[in-house]
Order: sequence, then C-alpha cells, then structure tokens
Amino acid sequence: MLYRACGDEEWLQRARCFGLMILDKNIRAAQRTPDSPFSDQRAEVISMALNEEQRCENALAVRENQVNSTSILSEKVEQEKLELARNLRVRREMLMSKKDALQSILAERKMSVEELIERRNRMKPLESKRCRVQELSESCEVTQQNIAFYSVNF
Repeated sequence: MLYRACGDEEWLQRARCFGLMILDKNIRAAQRTPDSPFSDQRAEVISMALNEEQRCENALAVRENQVNSTSILSEKVEQEKLELARNLRVRREMLMSKKDALQSILAERKMSVEELIERRNRMKPLESKRCRVQELSESCEVTQQNIAFYSVNF
C-alpha cells in the first residue's frame, strides 16, 4: 500500500510515522502482555512497515539519481545548442559578407543576380566543351607522337 506512494517525501514521512506508530503501539501492548498470541503478527507488521520505508528511501534515491542525470544531460544539450548557435551565427555572418561582396561586384558591373545566374548556366556547357576539346587535343598530340615514332622506326 505504501510502496505505491514512493518517490514522494510526504509519503516517505507518512511511512516512517506509520512504522513508528505501529512499533510504539506494539511495544506498549507487549509490555502489558509479553506472551500475547499476536506478537508474531506485530513483528510481521513492524517488518512490513520497515521494508516499505526502505523501499521508499530506495525509490527516492533512484529518483534523485534520475533527476541528477537528467539535469546533466540537459546541461550537455544546452551546451551543444549554444555551440551550434555560435557556428550558425559565424556561418551567417560569413554568408552575409559574401552576399554583400557579390552585390557590390554586381553593382560595379551593372548586372543583376538573374543575369549572373543566366551567364553561369551558359558557362556550364562551355566548360564541358572546353574539357572535351582539351582531351581531344591531348589525344591528337599522343597520336602525332605515335605517328612520328612509327614513321622513324619503320
């Protein structure tokens, strides 16, 4: 009955009072009738009360440990949040400075962002064509060297 209330200081105090009350009552009854037929039951009730008190104390200790571990984890999470916020702030400042620099360059060249994007999109196929021309040029050089080698040796 009392173990259901474990985890609460008030219930622990009630369990202690209950145990002490039963103990005191049994001691008084035992003093009147030392060989009472209920002495075994009294001892069992006292034992149960003390066991319930111990369970409550154990549950309170577990609860305190859980609260401590929760607070430690909360502190770690808060520290990680702060670190992420700092990193995001630095990254944001960097991006804002890049944005400002890009806008100033575009203003100097009298271009809009849309025009820049359009130019970039046109440059992508040109870059792939340049790479292909370079590959073909290298292949032609190798072929010319092979032709020169075979024409001299054969």
